[in-house]
Amino acid sequence: QRRMSVSEWAEQNRVVSAESGSRYPGPWRNDRAPHLVEIMDSLGPDDPAEDIPFVKSAQVGGSEVGVNFFGYVADQELKDRSERGSTAAFKKFRGGFCQVTFAGSSTGLQSVSIRYTLGDEVSEWPAEAGERGDPVTQVKKRTEIFERDRKRLWVSTPAILGTCRITQMYEGSDKRRRYVQCPQCGAWQVLKFENLKWESDAWPHTAWFECMGNGCVIDHLDKAEMMAGAHWIATAGEDGPPEVFDAEDLDHWRNRPVPGRVRGFHIWKAYSLMTSWDAIVGEWFDAKGSSARMRVFTQQVLGEAWE
Repeated sequence: QRRMSVSEWAEQNRVVSAESGSRYPGPWRNDRAPHLVEIMDSLGPDDPAEDIPFVKSAQVGGSEVGVNFFGYVADQELKDRSERGSTAAFKKFRGGFCQVTFAGSSTGLQSVSIRYTLGDEVSEWPAEAGERGDPVTQVKKRTEIFERDRKRLWVSTPAILGTCRITQMYEGSDKRRRYVQCPQCGAWQVLKFENLKWESDAWPHTAWFECMGNGCVIDHLDKAEMMAGAHWIATAGEDGPPEVFDAEDLDHWRNRPVPGRVRGFHIWKAYSLMTSWDAIVGEWFDAKGSSARMRVFTQQVLGEAWE
């Protein structure tokens, strides 16, 4: 029997607090961040994925995936909640516990077995935790006995190319990218910064995307509808999809089997309904001419490791 998915649970149960600073406090709605639905559902019991690396820019909801994942597990998997014996970093449940720990401390990564793991900003983790080596490896060791049903979510903006953990995790995954359909010609494609155009260097920039299929103008007014109908498509392997393809090829690429239990996702700010394309252009102009600011732009806006 099919069980509730994480995204379904979030929409039925999650309430975003006003204190969180969210633009939309109140009941969680998946349609405000449609790109997160498949990522959340990869964390559910009916999906075979065990590792889910999510490499992203800032402000695209990575932390919210973790919050919804925790809420789902506590409510659906552990059932009864009790505060007895709990501390700020350790929460007890009748069916289990939640332990919060600093990746630089080996103490919090020892002596427990863990079915569900969330590694937040994993690219910023230190090379070693205590004197016991890589903290990611230590976390994975704690999940060994749950081989059939473990879930490990790794969320991070990228760091430096060559040593960036989240980038390396993504490269070892099925490498899912978010494809959108051109509202003019119907071609499916990924959004790339090099195809972001604008009318004016001064604000308002009147930014738009040039369609990779036929050079169509993809207007910002079409963004919400386009994002709602977008699809995650696995791109790993030599037989993976091109960055743009015709509408009739969608089912072929969506249904292409990609072996493995590592489901990776990459997305950047252009896909977020919380950020305008004009704002991205503005950040680009602010970063130009400064290596330090370009590093921030590359990591926090493009969601790419800095070289």
